[in-house]
This record gives sequence, C-alpha cells and structure tokens, in this order.
Amino acid sequence: DANVNMGGGGMDANMNMGGGSMGTPVDTNVRASRGGKAKLPHSGFSFNKPRGWVSRKVEEKFVFGHNTKPGMVIVVGNTAKSVQQIQQEAHVGIEVAEGVKFQLKGQPRPFGSNGLAVEFAGDVPGKGPGIAYTVNLVSPHGEGATFLMLVLERENSPELIKLVHSMAKSVRFFKPVPYPVDRVWKQKLDNRKLTYMHTTSSSGYDGSYTGSSSKEAIGLCAAGHFTYYSSSSFTVNAGEGVGSDVGSGSTAYGHGRGRGNGTWTVQNKGGKATLILKFYDGRVNQYHVTEDDKRRTYLNGTRYFRTSGNDGPNCN
Repeated sequence: DANVNMGGGGMDANMNMGGGSMGTPVDTNVRASRGGKAKLPHSGFSFNKPRGWVSRKVEEKFVFGHNTKPGMVIVVGNTAKSVQQIQQEAHVGIEVAEGVKFQLKGQPRPFGSNGLAVEFAGDVPGKGPGIAYTVNLVSPHGEGATFLMLVLERENSPELIKLVHSMAKSVRFFKPVPYPVDRVWKQKLDNRKLTYMHTTSSSGYDGSYTGSSSKEAIGLCAAGHFTYYSSSSFTVNAGEGVGSDVGSGSTAYGHGRGRGNGTWTVQNKGGKATLILKFYDGRVNQYHVTEDDKRRTYLNGTRYFRTSGNDGPNCN
C-alpha cells in the first residue's frame, strides 16, 4: 500500500500501486456494482457508485477498480474551507506513493459553484508517465469530498474523466457524524504539553559552522482548548572571519474568538487514536497518536515530550 497525499484540503487516502497498469486496488473477482448510493458518514456526504465497477471500502474512503478498464478512483473526504484553498494547495502537487510526487498540469478549472477540477502528472516507477485527476468539492458543513482518478498516461481517456465528473455531480452533503472520542487518550493528554525539539550542527576544518533548530509546543487543556507555538532558526558561519548569517522564525497564534488558539479532541478512527487541533482561523491539524512500551509519546511517528504540572500547558 502507498499513501496518497495532496493539496486541496488535506486529502489523505491509501491505494495499491502494485499489479498491472496503475495497480489493482480491489478484488476484481467479486461482482461489479449495479450502481446505487454509497455513503461516507464521518465525512458527511453520499454519492452514486458507478455501474460495472468493483469497490472496496477501507475505513472512511472508497476505492473503485474495473475488471477490464484501466485506472482506479479513490473517494475520500477533505478539510478544505474554500475553493481558493484548494487552488492554492494544488500548486504543492500530489504524492501518490512514498517519494513519488506528481506536479500540477495546466490550470485548475472550476467545477460547479463549490469545486475545482485539478490534473497532475508525473512518473510512476517502472510503469511510465501517470495522470492523477481530481475533483474537490467544498461542503457547507465543513467536510468536503475528493474524487481522485489515477491512470497511466497512455491509458487515460475522456471516458474516465466523464466517470469522475458523474460521481462528483451526484454528491449530497450532510452534517458529518463525529467519530467516537478516544477516552483513554483524552485522559492521557488532558492538561499535558507535547513538545518537539530538534537541533543539528556541523563544522568544517576552516572554522565554518552551520546549525539549525526547531521547536513545536502544543498545550492541551482539559477544558477543550489548546495553545500552539512553533519556532525555527538557522545559522551559517563561513569561517576565517568571513562573517555569519542568522535566520529565525516563530509562530505564536492569536487567541481569536475563544480561549487559547483553538479546540482539540482525540477521536478513534478505525482503531487509531487521532489528535485533532481545530484552529480558530479554520485550519485543522491531525496527528496519529501512539506510545511505546516506555510510555513515550509519538505524533505521526515523531517523538514528542509529554509533560504536566509546572512543565505543562498554560491553561489560564
């Protein structure tokens, strides 16, 4: 399996890049769909399943494949707040597998009054040039919909584009059903501060020196709000008295319309604890939370120090 990550509201899905063409994402030995509605309740939308295509639902996403036709279609929610946000993030590109990134091809095109169609292109290792075509829709309820079609360039066709358009046009939005709260992790993180710190340095024989440091601190208050701070710095000294350059930056977000910088919760998504930070300005950060046998805390696989008391968050 490979991770698909793209701009356009944090779309995140899993796909299989193995097999023929762009891969076989589903078991094509099962009976093809006769159509009908499919629903992603936690993402807050339903859509029409394409007739003749085989589907597989994995957690909060659908993956469609065909017995004889090339390509695959992934349907998943997104967190885009506006069409403008989708357009900005499209310029970042799309990661279709680890280390395999497609770049924006042409200009994004409006799709209805609340969406954007975006095409990306890149090379699939061992297979050749590939195309990723997406339709991203913004929902009035806060959780949007993304339809992602992946196919090798030589196998692309107007029929596949038409299929994606038809599925996207059938979308009906509703208020998302919340994931259950992970009460075990909620208790572990109440009134705790999670801190990440990283420092690197190197020196040369001529006295030159380079160094960098970064820090991120997330304060999680039991009342439901959080504080957030991040900083980074970079230092270069050319040695031999040439001089040095120092760069730095920090971010401490304003309080907006409530306490702290936003609200937080921990949800159980398919058996995985997910820390969700909702900033007052509309941004959403999500982290997969784990701990090892020594009770050390990890966010998305990166070690964070978990502290409390005098070393905990300022929740006043």
